[in-house]
Amino acid sequence: MRIDTVDDAVEIVLRRADGTLIGRRRLQAQGPCDERARIAAIVLATWESDIHPAFEREAAPPPEPPAPSPAPAADVAKPMPTVPVAPAPARWELGVGAATSLAGGTFVAGARVAGAFVRASGIGAQMMIAGEGDRSTTAGSGQAVWSRLTAGAGPVYRRHLGVWAVDGNLALVAALFRVHGEQYPVGYQGSGWDGGFAAGVRLIAPGKVWRPWLAIDATRWLDRRDVREAVSGQARELPAWAASTSLGVSFFGR
Repeated sequence: MRIDTVDDAVEIVLRRADGTLIGRRRLQAQGPCDERARIAAIVLATWESDIHPAFEREAAPPPEPPAPSPAPAADVAKPMPTVPVAPAPARWELGVGAATSLAGGTFVAGARVAGAFVRASGIGAQMMIAGEGDRSTTAGSGQAVWSRLTAGAGPVYRRHLGVWAVDGNLALVAALFRVHGEQYPVGYQGSGWDGGFAAGVRLIAPGKVWRPWLAIDATRWLDRRDVREAVSGQARELPAWAASTSLGVSFFGR
């Protein structure tokens, strides 16, 4: 420590034992000596307190800033995963039903047997055999009694409506036509083959193995048929159109 008077000021110098400068300060030489001595003592005490081991502190590294808290995840409405609906497998079926047919204004009972094979796409094929009861028409003094035994085949398309199903079908049909006369002086009978086409729809009820169904079909016969009374020459043309309604049940397989 060294205190000198330089010009009109008092210079205070404080060094370590090895000569390292601790502090240097000039104070204006004003006031009485005891006042200047008191100021110099304050300066020296301040310097010494800064370097005294009791007052030395290691500068602590500044604390790391806290990591920002993650922003709350916004609620995102995720779509429900779609579950693929497996298409109905290809399957075959065999059904039988009772039918009521109409031709020329006369209803007669009959029967219907049908088989079908339908792919997963709903497109398939069907075969059917249908028979109808005898119906009659007058011609002259007697009447002609006739019937048809029909077979057909064609494409079918099935549309599923939940547990229900609807079929639409087309078919080429052929029929064995039979006719005989009653109450004529001379009896007669005959037979032949008729051709035509048919279309229909069928509603299939729910069921695991056995499924009831209701079908409506219409048939157009291409061959012209009539009955003629030989004595009087009177003739009656048979209807070329026929419609039928069938109620039955089918057994479904794979």
